[in-house]
Amino acid sequence: MLSASVNDCDHHVDLQPLKCPVRVLIRTQPTYLEKIHPSLEEADGRLIQSCVEKMGSGAGEIRHLATKISNAKRFDRVEIVFDYGVPTNDREPAVRAFKVRVGRQGPEFTQLQNPQIRPIVNKTMDIWEAILAKHDMGYPRRTDVRRKQQGQSNISVSSTSAIPTNLCLSTPMSYDNAK
Repeated sequence: MLSASVNDCDHHVDLQPLKCPVRVLIRTQPTYLEKIHPSLEEADGRLIQSCVEKMGSGAGEIRHLATKISNAKRFDRVEIVFDYGVPTNDREPAVRAFKVRVGRQGPEFTQLQNPQIRPIVNKTMDIWEAILAKHDMGYPRRTDVRRKQQGQSNISVSSTSAIPTNLCLSTPMSYDNAK
């Protein structure tokens, strides 16, 4: 979905409350999700809820858009995108991005700061929504493309129909070198 390295943002900022409307990108690893819950469908929802409980005002509606597990450059990566208080017709909401590690005390959020995050996340979600609409699929969409990237077949984890292998987002968008 979104391509970047482990050090994808040059600096981190102190956590500020989530102010509606905002689209949120959470970047983590499958091993951290498994610490929350063994089921991907349960773990990503709990992580979203934890993010909103920790930083949200409680005033916004949460709409889970996508969870994608993929092979990054040196490790598996999970990207979760959700809207918090974003009207369904808002195409360019503000975006906040977080790196999450899960320790003994639960999820630890570190905000990532980069000017390219907003346009990349919003464009990716527009593309994703168009693909889902074309194939009569809805949100949330959970996709595991690790096997595809390893030369095997693609697996999609979802309570609804799977996105065909050739429709998994692998856009060339990257903010690795953006400052």
